Amino acid sequence: MPVEHDEEQFEGRLGHALHDAGDHFDTDRTALVTAGLARGRRLRLRRRAAVAGGAAGIALVGVGGALLLPEGGTSAPQPSSSSVAGRPSGTRPPLP
Repeated sequence: MPVEHDEEQFEGRLGHALHDAGDHFDTDRTALVTAGLARGRRLRLRRRAAVAGGAAGIALVGVGGALLLPEGGTSAPQPSSSSVAGRPSGTRPPLP
């Protein structure tokens, strides 16, 4: 089983090398925090704008619907008093 033994040694050395590389990595934490805060503020502003735009759209639809309805409050069409359109042939006249 020398192949398995070599693989275990390789995995151990690789893991050790990755830990060593990670230990020597240094970053500017204040810059990361500042960039994260700026990104969070942008996302919050975008979310608020989307909510406000949606609410304004719904309000606009409501106002538009209220303005388009007749004053009676019903949207059913009123029958016309003109007799231009006659009854279809083969139908009975309406009951009195």
